[in-house]
Amino acid sequence: MMFTIGCLVGSPVGGLLADKLGRQPTLWYGSALVAFFITLLVTIPNLTSILVCRFFIGFFTMFIYSPIYTLGLEFCPTPLRSAFGVCMALPYAVMLSLLAGLAYACPDWRMLQLAGSFPLALLLLLSNPFLLKDSPRWLVTRGRLKEAEASLLRVAKWNKTTYNLPDNLMGVLVGIHAKECGEKPPSTLLSRFKSLVSSPYLRRVTGILLPVWLMQSCLYISIPLSADQFPSPYVAMAVLGVAEIPAYTVAAPITARLGRKKFLIGGLLLTCALQILVVVLIAIEYQNYWLNMVLTASGYTMICSVFQVNLVFCSELFPTSIRSLGTSLAFFMTNVGFNIPPLLKIILPAGLSWLPLTIYTILAGLAAFLILLLPETNNKPLLQTLGSTEN
Repeated sequence: MMFTIGCLVGSPVGGLLADKLGRQPTLWYGSALVAFFITLLVTIPNLTSILVCRFFIGFFTMFIYSPIYTLGLEFCPTPLRSAFGVCMALPYAVMLSLLAGLAYACPDWRMLQLAGSFPLALLLLLSNPFLLKDSPRWLVTRGRLKEAEASLLRVAKWNKTTYNLPDNLMGVLVGIHAKECGEKPPSTLLSRFKSLVSSPYLRRVTGILLPVWLMQSCLYISIPLSADQFPSPYVAMAVLGVAEIPAYTVAAPITARLGRKKFLIGGLLLTCALQILVVVLIAIEYQNYWLNMVLTASGYTMICSVFQVNLVFCSELFPTSIRSLGTSLAFFMTNVGFNIPPLLKIILPAGLSWLPLTIYTILAGLAAFLILLLPETNNKPLLQTLGSTEN
């Protein structure tokens, strides 16, 4: 719970810093601070200090999650955004299955925490400023055109595509900056939050996306939390990890063809149907372990694909100047939603196992309806500034 609360508090802070200081510095310092607090966590002896460390690990994790996704999406060409955005979650799916086996083999939580944190060393290596440069899109919006030019040239050299760059690259960047980025970015904390509702378009996007993320996160976390209902929670978590792999590999080509909205609405409605089927089985008191596991894994596959495609959708809806802040507020609502199913489990009567499922089914249907009200972003250029949202 302390980790989730830390994520909740850290989400808007990480987004603000990523939009103000840059994606790469926020990612780099966030990785270093997470590594520092994990080292403290596995060495300190008392419970209070452990809880404090868990809070700060969650807090600084959001300095990693939002900037790394935004940075990758802003580097990615428009035709490949669907594949990149969805498949970026594949390592998480593999990790979830491996973590189940690791938890079985390593019952001591300190050693489990340490072993599960080894990939941080690779992240620290890859996100340092000598290897990773900031987003050219963000640099252009900030008027740092020489850095944007250097970043583009570096990427083109690595990919051996310098022939695709115009001869007068700096002139092109100056033109883009003058045309699309002439406005001064919000400077104060209050003005940055106000910018999220500064136009009718942004008011609609912000007002719809935040409750949608709250509802889908309730659905997403409720399924892993039910793993204790199965004979072996280790097997259940491993199966759910495997179920995430098709959620991302299949979602990428489908959303590239159908678009974000159709995929999200269809995925949420299919989740509704699977939840209703589980409620019916509970009502008729039909007990079948394998059928229950198949329905649970299928529902989890659908909601995972919805979760990841919506992350792409959310990033595409906000302009570059506030993209990290917008996605970070979505993560804020996600962490609020993550805390609701455990509370429902405590509050609702134990004998009514169908009731929380019914609530989650209603939430899925409501989220599908709200997404109908958003514009499609598939194969469309990313918005750059607040002014571009006026049209």
